[in-house]
Amino acid sequence: MKKYLILLLAVTLLGMTSCLVEENNIGENQLNESTIDFYKMKILPFFDFSSITDVNLSVQFKLMGGIPYEGASFEAYSGKPTITSEGYDFSKSAKHASFHLDKEGNFSSPLKLSKNINTLYLYSNSAGINQVFEVRRNAKNFTLSYEIPSNLKAININPLAARSVPGYNTFSTNAWDNKGLPFGIHNKFIQAGFLNRLNLLFSVSSAPGTNGNNITFGNGFTAEGRGTIVGFDGGPIYEYFPSYGQTVVLQNNFLLPESTSVELTFLDSDRAFNHALGYKYKKPGDLSFTEVITFPNTGKDTQNNPVLLTGHSIKLKDLSNNSTNFPAGTEIGLFVVERSFNPSTGSVDSGQLKISQDEIANIKGNNQNITRRFVALKYPEETANISIDHPISTTNSIIMGFEQHYREDFATDGGFTNQFTDNLGYGDVKVMLTFPSLNVDQFSNLAVKSVGNPLPNMPYYESIRGAEQWNFTYHPAENAYTRVMFEDNWPSLGDADFNDMVVDYNYVVKTGTRSLVGEVAMDFKLIAVSAAHNNSFGVRLVGMPEHHSIGKINKNGTNVGDPSPESIPSSFIVFGNVNTILGNDCLNTPDRTKNGACAEAFDDDYRSRFSVFYDKTALLTDFSFAPFIYVNGNRGREINLMGTVPSALADARYFGRDSDNTGTGTSYSTKADNSLGFGEGLPWVIQTPAKIELPQDRVQINKAYPDLVLWATTGSVPGGGEWYSNKIPEFTNRNKGLRPTP
Repeated sequence: MKKYLILLLAVTLLGMTSCLVEENNIGENQLNESTIDFYKMKILPFFDFSSITDVNLSVQFKLMGGIPYEGASFEAYSGKPTITSEGYDFSKSAKHASFHLDKEGNFSSPLKLSKNINTLYLYSNSAGINQVFEVRRNAKNFTLSYEIPSNLKAININPLAARSVPGYNTFSTNAWDNKGLPFGIHNKFIQAGFLNRLNLLFSVSSAPGTNGNNITFGNGFTAEGRGTIVGFDGGPIYEYFPSYGQTVVLQNNFLLPESTSVELTFLDSDRAFNHALGYKYKKPGDLSFTEVITFPNTGKDTQNNPVLLTGHSIKLKDLSNNSTNFPAGTEIGLFVVERSFNPSTGSVDSGQLKISQDEIANIKGNNQNITRRFVALKYPEETANISIDHPISTTNSIIMGFEQHYREDFATDGGFTNQFTDNLGYGDVKVMLTFPSLNVDQFSNLAVKSVGNPLPNMPYYESIRGAEQWNFTYHPAENAYTRVMFEDNWPSLGDADFNDMVVDYNYVVKTGTRSLVGEVAMDFKLIAVSAAHNNSFGVRLVGMPEHHSIGKINKNGTNVGDPSPESIPSSFIVFGNVNTILGNDCLNTPDRTKNGACAEAFDDDYRSRFSVFYDKTALLTDFSFAPFIYVNGNRGREINLMGTVPSALADARYFGRDSDNTGTGTSYSTKADNSLGFGEGLPWVIQTPAKIELPQDRVQINKAYPDLVLWATTGSVPGGGEWYSNKIPEFTNRNKGLRPTP
């Protein structure tokens, strides 16, 4: 506790000037934010001194036909991504949530964000989405409601000459519009369960971690090298392709045993490159193949929007007679012209590399051979389970994937030799070929990778049917920290430097079905101390029941103990008796020299990380995070953020005493010191979603950050920024900060 300095001048700002002139006989030209006594301000009514606000994120996503996309994964970011040749780059954005949609295709969750965040960017790499949605804030809500359109039609066909591709055929001179959307497409409604299996099917690991499909792999690998997929309850699930190896790589085109129509359906692509996709066929008696470009752009248009949507289908044609039936004995297969479409002109560059289903294209690079090939699987499997996710009209279908980065050095027996690269796994373009006129035996004879080598069936992943997938919300953002700064003289006024105890924290809430909380993972760093009292820091998980267990404990600092549960549910002491931990009464406040040299530390020298586990009975909407301190071993003298309801362990005899307004006004805020309302509603605790430099010892925080006065008295600062963006360096201390990288 430090002696409170009484300043002689009490002034306020702008609209409050006339009151001060009358009260203190001070002219407007004498106002100076950095000389105003913090405890003499007249702030806005109900101002909470928080740069963080509670908002709600709601998502509803439907596939074509209004089918809820159960299981689709999303990530929510603040900060617009940059767009590179490889796709979206969120490296400079802050991630706030990672979640899956429920069976109605919905997700809803509270978030804590900086008040200046007005736009979120929702990214999904789930099959059929692969794009970013910009969602603007409306009051306290960020809402995305989207259905993949089923009435999309090609437009803007000029210039027609651009549809003529040397060396290739098209359905007509105006076969597609400028952005590459074909004319004559129809829609096939694809079920969510099918796309979920597609997501897992094309999820490939080269190491533990999270890949491009937002699928996380664990440390365990089977003898075949199949990585375990984590994030599900109900037992291990393994990645697919490594256990099949070359048995799914196509070596030939398909030979039609009977006359049939053939449909090509777009399922998904990574949207990173504008590949053109087509088919080639050779009828009995033909001397060569006819090659037809069908989907000229499997990527994005000039506005970075996807062109083809999941379910877009087209019937292939025999151009010799314009028929949609091909005779028995026809050889038919797919090809890709890599990175060939220009959405500015609607043209296909025929000079780009072409990869065909029946050919191997090897390119040397990175000291390894990269083979670019198609893989395929039969769908549906001939079992009673085909009704699980059976898309409309997909009988006798083959699921095909194309990848442009794939190593050739896998074992002949399909074993694991690190064959996949870049966590991709044949996901560049994914389509479906359907042969509706064939019977079961005819289709089985057709669905081979080469003569006598049948394609495997697309797996059903029975082990994940009904399995629970976890959602994560990050506060304030993934790998970011909130800074909470305390004055410890409550219920009396302090010196307003807000450095008696300073802690950085973040937490991740893990929820399952119906947003029930299963785990809260927390990380705390003791940043600064400047107090004679031997105070303790803790946290309450308000609204949560008694915890099931505590785990994942990881501590830095010799005297930092394990988190200590209190006698009330979900309340934990994190740093008990900090002066004892430090062996000093100050940390990173070098101008406090009462006991000689002040302790100095990096921000991870005194750190506590742990998880609290629950039995999934409490809703996330009922949960709130409440950091607090108590003073000098007196648990009843509990100091909380303004507006926080005191715990059952707080001593009510302090409420309303001295300068405290708890019980008669907002909890943990100050009383007015005169009839005009000056000094009312001020806090003992301030928190920011950023690691701000601390005021020097005994320097009021508004002197170090003069925009705080404007913020508190008018509700805004110049330029719409944060109050802590403008500091007076001579009045602040830079804490030691991050440990240098060796």
